[in-house]
Amino acid sequence: EFSEPLEFDSIVDDIQSVLQHLDVKNFHLVGISMGGLVCQAFLRKSICKKPKSVSLISTFNSSEFFLPIDANWPDEFDQLLVKMRPYFSDGFFESNNLLINAMIKQMLNGIKQGDFIKKSKLQRRAMLDWLDNNSQVLTSICQTPSLIIHGDSDRIISPDAVLSLKKTHPNCRLRIYKSKGHLLLAEASSELRKDILEFIQSVP
Repeated sequence: EFSEPLEFDSIVDDIQSVLQHLDVKNFHLVGISMGGLVCQAFLRKSICKKPKSVSLISTFNSSEFFLPIDANWPDEFDQLLVKMRPYFSDGFFESNNLLINAMIKQMLNGIKQGDFIKKSKLQRRAMLDWLDNNSQVLTSICQTPSLIIHGDSDRIISPDAVLSLKKTHPNCRLRIYKSKGHLLLAEASSELRKDILEFIQSVP
């Protein structure tokens, strides 16, 4: 649960508080999509403990790479299916009907029975507001060992974001997943897990 207004910095502060409470000494950060933006904000906040590495998956560091999508969420199956199509590559969408239909049904439950739409809009607004006010922060150089992963068929966050992330994370390893969309946890879960674990294990 969270209170309004949701502030992006409070998410970063929560992570720091958990690390301090548990007295965590060594850790690695992994962030997907908005989580990748949270990781970048965490890295650049001076009071935060620094991770041994960071993995940035399907993410970005400027609102210019966040492709325009309708912020509204329909509450009918067919409309939600259309809404979710850009999140997947065409090949995955066309060959995984059972999985995608199950995801849509689960989302519909959240939309109809919970506050999915409200939370989604609050998170989106907090993220975009933070980006607008902190664009220069994310262009500063970060020397933390980094893994950058992106699907070349991502239609939610432009694959061009990778070039910008490489400039600000010069000590990085880059992986581009061919013919994969935005939701890599669905489309390439085994490959994603393998790449992240191998990267973390390679960091001194």
